[in-house]
Amino acid sequence: MDIDWKKWMLAIVCAGNIVIANAQLDSVLIDTSMHSIVEPSFFKKAIIPAAFITYGGISLGSRGLKQFDRYVNNSTIGSHGYNGSIDDYLRYGPIAAVYGLDLLGIKAKHHFVDRSAMLLISMALTSTAVTFTKKNIHRERPDGSSFSSFPSSHTAMAFMAAEFMNQEYGKKSVWFSVIGYGTATATGVLRLYHHVHWLSDVIMGAGYGILTTKLSYLIYPYLKQIFVPKNNAYIVLSPILYGSYPGCSVVLKLR
Repeated sequence: MDIDWKKWMLAIVCAGNIVIANAQLDSVLIDTSMHSIVEPSFFKKAIIPAAFITYGGISLGSRGLKQFDRYVNNSTIGSHGYNGSIDDYLRYGPIAAVYGLDLLGIKAKHHFVDRSAMLLISMALTSTAVTFTKKNIHRERPDGSSFSSFPSSHTAMAFMAAEFMNQEYGKKSVWFSVIGYGTATATGVLRLYHHVHWLSDVIMGAGYGILTTKLSYLIYPYLKQIFVPKNNAYIVLSPILYGSYPGCSVVLKLR
């Protein structure tokens, strides 16, 4: 596996700058149409996903972690492969649960427009981080099918969805967070049983998913204050299809 270490280090530096820049917002009082908030230290929130991302980055050059990846794939998973497709849908489970619970009367932390906007930002950040890394690392999959193993995009999306559920319902009951993260973990395990990812791919994906969602919840009030005036403005979100792929159209009206 050939790794462009200059590009990889650039990615780490850029990610670090994003974390530092947003951490500086923690002590700033942000007045939005939702409420005035003072965020706790972003560094404290980022410890776990940052540890996952660090593990993933180190695994690219660590002989010991590479051997552990092979041990998990060969000895633990072994020949017990999985050929189903449930993980293609399971990763979106927590997102569906958030909107479903809200419709049933168990209200989410944020109203529809704000939480949908933060979800879209999270998806965009996660997809960008995963795509950039895959294109520059070129790690071969365990089954040899391609060189886009690192990191796991399914796992990244699953943990993004889990953190989204945690943000909206975690304070109502810890069980909502347990269900969300349990679903995300199951998605990651299924990717291992598919023999399409190493353990470090899954851990890296989890880190990306959690961190980008926390980041979107941190910066959204600030972005809303800048781009959406309090008076005479509205946002319209509409579901659309790009061929066979679902998407969302966002219209911002400033008057």
